[in-house]
Amino acid sequence: KKCPGFNLISTPWYWNSRYQRDIQTNATFDWIYGWKDLKCVTLEAIGNVKFDQVKVLNLGCGNSIICEDMYDEGFT
Repeated sequence: KKCPGFNLISTPWYWNSRYQRDIQTNATFDWIYGWKDLKCVTLEAIGNVKFDQVKVLNLGCGNSIICEDMYDEGFT
């Protein structure tokens, strides 16, 4: 299943406008996709395993809130 918006992120226009918007709004930043975009893929990958039994390593940096969002959903 291909994630929506993939072609858009390959354009310089996308990144120029995104950086400008984030600077102006002091927004948090998730590279490409946030939890709401990745949730369906993640749930499909873990199957029937309980969230608190799944170990997730986030190699991101910066001010992304994906880990907070996953924790709010029950991941530990």
